[in-house]
Amino acid sequence: MDPGSWEVTIDGLIATIGTTSHRVTNFIRAVRSARADLVHVTRELSDLRLELELLRDEHNVPPQIQSRGLAVLDSCGVVLHRIGSLLGGDSSTSPRPDAARPPRWSVKERFATSNLCNCLQTYREALTLLPDVASLYVPLLCPCPSISFHCRRPVFVALHLRPIPSQPEPLFFIGSSTC
Repeated sequence: MDPGSWEVTIDGLIATIGTTSHRVTNFIRAVRSARADLVHVTRELSDLRLELELLRDEHNVPPQIQSRGLAVLDSCGVVLHRIGSLLGGDSSTSPRPDAARPPRWSVKERFATSNLCNCLQTYREALTLLPDVASLYVPLLCPCPSISFHCRRPVFVALHLRPIPSQPEPLFFIGSSTC
């Protein structure tokens, strides 16, 4: 995995958050009754932006964890585009989407926005865990009992305690993978 793609993806997502925030603000200006419902969206966008900025400054995330994080980042981007298109229309079809039709706020839009905000919150919480998982990642040599030498594959740290059998004194770590 290209190490630059991690930063580029995060920077692109931060830019998308800015665009989505702008659309949410414009929609609230046009439809005052939507303000109470969209406050949660603006708060979640702000929290996600902060988390992404912290994640961008995190330099000890291994490539294996970054690749899984990229999937979460891509999903965040999809949700942000859906929120933006739900509130502001598709900017590629017309220069001012709210001029094409008057903005409206119905139960359908409220429900869809609430669901998208919940998805965004879930993805943000997953991104919050990435630095913690990275700190638990320990590249160990995998002791393969069936092979006379160590395979030198990194062992990913999971969540249960288990001793490494080939060590002179028991070394406990959180989980392992098999070769």
